[in-house]
Formats: sequence, structure tokens, C-alpha cells
Amino acid sequence: MTGFIFSILGVLSIIGDRPVTDYPEDVLNTFFSDVWSPYCKGNSLLDCPSGKAEELRKDLRERYHAGDSIDELRIILNNRYGDQIKMEPASDFRGKLSYLLPWAAFLVAIGGVILFWRRKSRFQSNLAAKPTSNAASSTRDRKVDNRILDDLDERLG
Repeated sequence: MTGFIFSILGVLSIIGDRPVTDYPEDVLNTFFSDVWSPYCKGNSLLDCPSGKAEELRKDLRERYHAGDSIDELRIILNNRYGDQIKMEPASDFRGKLSYLLPWAAFLVAIGGVILFWRRKSRFQSNLAAKPTSNAASSTRDRKVDNRILDDLDERLG
């Protein structure tokens, strides 16, 4: 019985040691999904339904199985199609700006929300403080109104 348990544990340890990314098709599919297709604008090489894209995938698979690494395949594609094949912005100013611009817009929006919230809370606190000062002024206004009415009664009456 203990031998059976140890054999099961041994099999599980062997299975658990093998990473999933060792499978060639998984590695290739990940690579194909990280590269723009030169034949379908806006699609990865994995998602492109073009016949030429299928031929390119087949050629890259053959090269990979023949011993080329993923980095070598990337260099081959870069030499053939240029930097446009990469699914990342260029490292020049415009490429960096494409990363920074959404973050800057997000921070400006957060700042606007915080500013709006602070002004709204100040406005509400000012409204809460005004009725006490309005009560004194309304009593004063009633006295003035009564004097005006008394003056009108004297003149008219």
C-alpha cells in the first residue's frame, strides 16, 4: 500500500516539474500572438486568416522545429518586414509618448475629480454655515420692512 502511494507521488512530482511552456506549439502560438501580421492590419500573426500568413506560420514552425530559437525567428521577421512587425511602440520619443499619454490623461482626470470633490464639499460646508448668518440678517430685514411699512402708513394715512 505504501509503495502504491509513493509511486503516485513520484508520478505527480514528475508531472508537476514539467512547465506548460515546453510544448512547441504553445511557445509558437505565444510568439505568433506577440507579432503583428504583415498581411492583416491590426491582427496578430496568430489571428490572421490570410493564406500568406499561414505560409509564414508554417515556415516559422519548420524553422523552430529545425532548431531556430524564438529570438532567431524574431530577427528573421524583423529583417524581412522591419520594426512594424513588433507589437510594441518604438523606443523613440513618439513611442514613449504613446505609453505616457494615457497615464497622463488618467492622472489629469483623477486630479479633476479630486478638485471637483473638494470644491463641492467646500460649497456644501458654506451652505451649511450660511443659515445662521441669514437668520440675523432676516430679522434685520424684517425690522427695516416694518419701518418702511410704518412710514408708508404715516404718509398715506
